Amino acid sequence: PWSLNEEAAQLIAGDIAAKIGKWTKVKFTLHPIRYNTIREAIEQLRSASSAGMVVFVLNGEPSAYYEVASQLPNWRVKRLTEHELDRHFRYFKNGLWDRRQRCHSVERGKARWERFGMQNALDVLQQLDCIPWGTTQLGPYEAQVAIDVGHDRRYFALSLVISRAKEKNPSLWLDSLVIAKLDHQHESINERILSEQLILLLQRARRMNFDAISSLLILRDGLVSNAERRGLSQRAIPALRTEGLLTADARVDVVEFRKKSLTAVRLWERDGSEVRNAREGTTVQLTKDMVVVTSTGDATLHQGTAQPFVLVGNGDHFGILDAAKATFDAAQLNFSSPTVAQHDPLTLKRTDDELAARAAQEIKGFR
Repeated sequence: PWSLNEEAAQLIAGDIAAKIGKWTKVKFTLHPIRYNTIREAIEQLRSASSAGMVVFVLNGEPSAYYEVASQLPNWRVKRLTEHELDRHFRYFKNGLWDRRQRCHSVERGKARWERFGMQNALDVLQQLDCIPWGTTQLGPYEAQVAIDVGHDRRYFALSLVISRAKEKNPSLWLDSLVIAKLDHQHESINERILSEQLILLLQRARRMNFDAISSLLILRDGLVSNAERRGLSQRAIPALRTEGLLTADARVDVVEFRKKSLTAVRLWERDGSEVRNAREGTTVQLTKDMVVVTSTGDATLHQGTAQPFVLVGNGDHFGILDAAKATFDAAQLNFSSPTVAQHDPLTLKRTDDELAARAAQEIKGFR
């Protein structure tokens, strides 16, 4: 916005570009666009020769957030508010109040600005489909897929992460799809559409030299319906084997991921008279097909108790603890806030983010 301090705009743009360039070893070019109204900014972006990545500093217009989401569906948008950017810029220039010294500390102010720039740069990096780091494997699996349905049942999303040994191609891969759901009345996804989109998701990862995936964990946020189970076991998985995306003997496990329950589930550790949060990665196996997992815990929680999630197997007795290990490993791929433990695995966080963004595009302004 024209109302934003010119120095602040240049500083945040330069910091983000410099950080991403350092991480990726690729030079990024900045194209600042000034605007008076959101509508004016959108028109300028639409007139560009091709859609790309934009860090959009929103002004004070009430509908700015949803207007940008709905009017720029082909752009990858990282949104900032003018107020938040201006606040951190003041920290950078004037310092941050130090209660102990009872004065403004320029050093602390610059440190706060650095963290602010780092988090925004990490968000932009993910928007560009870059993977900051990976692991040799997610539990015993080479790949993980998450399936999630939006809260209004108008869309469902699939997310894939491949993380395996460097000698395999691709060794790291992250991708997502959002698909319109034909039946809004039910949570269940049509088996044919689900299988087609899962096949498409893995096809997008195929390159000239592609090593078939030998082990895959499929996480369904919520219940796996009979139709979805048929779509996976009778349609998608056989087709993926035939196409060479999965090996002929690939291990494929389907697990239900329960974020919430009617009865609150909590874990803690008792050491004599002392009671404290369980450590991250603690699991409690309730039955041979059900396990409780804490992805946050004693090392990162300073108030309250850890909120675990529950995994439920499909009755094939494949070893539910393998799925627990894989989901916990995927939760460590926390690219947005590396210093804070993440509750959900990366795949489910991606589906949540994609569905939220699509829902924002659907919201119409009121006059």
